[in-house]
Amino acid sequence: MKRKSIVISCLLVLAVSGAFAIPGLQRSWQKNGPQPDVALDRAMRLKTIDTLVARLNNHYVFPDKAKEIGVLLHQREQEGKYDGIRNGYALARQLTVDVRGVAKDVHMKVGFHPKLVLPDEADGPAPTSQAEWEQQ
Repeated sequence: MKRKSIVISCLLVLAVSGAFAIPGLQRSWQKNGPQPDVALDRAMRLKTIDTLVARLNNHYVFPDKAKEIGVLLHQREQEGKYDGIRNGYALARQLTVDVRGVAKDVHMKVGFHPKLVLPDEADGPAPTSQAEWEQQ
């Protein structure tokens, strides 16, 4: 009888804890689960590359490298290197490889998220002094 009550108590605890865990798992799945596949066209790729180059030119700590990266990415786009890429994740991976090839900076990574909407370039150009940087 004592064993039976222990088993029932354990099952009850598991059932209650599972009931609390399910909503959390659902939210986590919705946030981190498989994302819808976004088909990229040429216009989206061009906008992505132009935005990336503009952000690098405005914010990357090595302006000469940012310009080199911009030249390379536009050259490869014109050559059609990115034409076969129809998936945002694949484009991000390829752009990361290309950017790192020039910058030699393993901290540089291009990411993709289908629901992410970037704000306009409201943050302006990179600060030119320590005081400007601290104000941001």
